[in-house]
Amino acid sequence: MKKALVFFSFTLLLISLSACGSFNQVDEDSLQNQVIINIQKHHGEEINFKEAMSDFNWEKVYIFSPHTSVDSINKQVGFKWLVHKQGIQYRDDINLVVFVKGKKVVESVEIPRKYGDFILHSQNGFDKDHSVLKIKKAQSKSS
Repeated sequence: MKKALVFFSFTLLLISLSACGSFNQVDEDSLQNQVIINIQKHHGEEINFKEAMSDFNWEKVYIFSPHTSVDSINKQVGFKWLVHKQGIQYRDDINLVVFVKGKKVVESVEIPRKYGDFILHSQNGFDKDHSVLKIKKAQSKSS
């Protein structure tokens, strides 16, 4: 009986952890949708991160273009933020948007380049009150 209770408890724990992982994916998808909706609201010409990302507390936003190395990301944010799970250093289809508060990444989201590339005038990040960025529209690929 004791083994059955331990097995049941372990199974319940695994199910709970799996559910948490699914909720995180929904959150990431939701963040991506908030950014995309804001880009579309501004006719694909700019993004207002302060307006789009009001559901959580952040101080600064960093934008990393395709093929940015992990070392470069850590240097720009000013602290060691471990390897991003998708490996932006190997991808050319996304921009990585990272929201920081103090010395901690509070959220990050991948934005497909089909929505355009951010025009960056600084690699030092952007304060929340100065986080309206222009977007260079994506070029259509010719066959």
